[in-house]
Amino acid sequence: IPWLARLKFKKIKEIKYKKFDYVIYAHSFTDGQMWCGYDGFETTLEWLEYTLNIFVNTNKNILVKPHPNFYNNSIAIYAVWDKKIYNIVKEKYKKFKNIYFLQTPIHNYQLQKKLDRRKCIAITKYGSVVLESSFMNFKTICSDANFFHSKFKISNRWKNIQEYRKLLETDFKKLAYPKQHG
Repeated sequence: IPWLARLKFKKIKEIKYKKFDYVIYAHSFTDGQMWCGYDGFETTLEWLEYTLNIFVNTNKNILVKPHPNFYNNSIAIYAVWDKKIYNIVKEKYKKFKNIYFLQTPIHNYQLQKKLDRRKCIAITKYGSVVLESSFMNFKTICSDANFFHSKFKISNRWKNIQEYRKLLETDFKKLAYPKQHG
């Protein structure tokens, strides 16, 4: 991806990745908020905080992965603001021991190799991470307001906040794996 060419990805930090039940992919807070349509959330910040609030008082272990552009100063002021907002969110949720925030850009493939796909669910509002996670055979939850059509059965999708909450509360075994298209 051209805008990631100058970004220096870090070696993945060694933590207990197998313990995570969910990996949440944080999106830009300043760019493209509703490019693909409305799904019940006006901003990605609203979506991220709603998602985290669902899990704060649970026994679920949550990993939050920042978008690599948060660390890409070559793409203008957006990256600076995105990183500041991400750090505010991280600070707000630091008291919850079941939520862990990654703080460097890492390749998704490297991360997903370390997660346990037999129990970890990838959550994203939209974007290519759904395709990457599908390829790695992770169960995913994403918005129906996305750049790929719902006929591609690669994710558990929501159209509104009520459907989203229901998916977040659904047991791992009842969520669908991605259908592999050939």
